Amino acid sequence: MITIATLHTATPQQVFDQAVTHLRSQGVAAKNETHECMYRTPNGLKCAAGCFIADSEYRKTMENTPWSAFGPESHKDLIKALQHCHDDNTPSEWESEFERIAQKYKLDYSKQ
Repeated sequence: MITIATLHTATPQQVFDQAVTHLRSQGVAAKNETHECMYRTPNGLKCAAGCFIADSEYRKTMENTPWSAFGPESHKDLIKALQHCHDDNTPSEWESEFERIAQKYKLDYSKQ
């Protein structure tokens, strides 16, 4: 699993694959009761960026804080694109966004 600590060693394809696999398996957005996106919800859901935060790295103070405030520079634009996919689209729209992101970053995409 890629985490904040190991993100700098990952390839863009590995980052993309981890986020896409996570969101596909979760199947729902990580939002609180007021429908705001969260890195991690109290019931354990994680957003596209939250799936890169290990339990030992997570702090509640990260919520409502941009990734750039605590996340490494490595892959920040790709992670931001994946965050927008999660935050701004319904789960039924994710696949088309995954494909668009893959094309933009010249990554392999396969619909599952």
